[in-house]
Amino acid sequence: MPQTKVEGYVDEATKAVLAEMSRAGGRSVEDIVSEAVADYAAWHAEKMRRIQRGLKDIDEGRLVSEEEMDAFFDDWIKNG
Repeated sequence: MPQTKVEGYVDEATKAVLAEMSRAGGRSVEDIVSEAVADYAAWHAEKMRRIQRGLKDIDEGRLVSEEEMDAFFDDWIKNG
């Protein structure tokens, strides 16, 4: 996939962590940041997709009662 350059700033502590990750993992800081940004973007896109699906469910009247949710979580806590 074609890549494009994006620039940003981090604090000194984050810069130091990235440098250590680069040294320890034998990867460039640019590669580490690129992977982290891609992972975050994919995670955020999925989160937004789920929110949109939830809003659509609400609009279409597909809701779960408080009692059903309480029962679900009670069971989840008891049985993992």
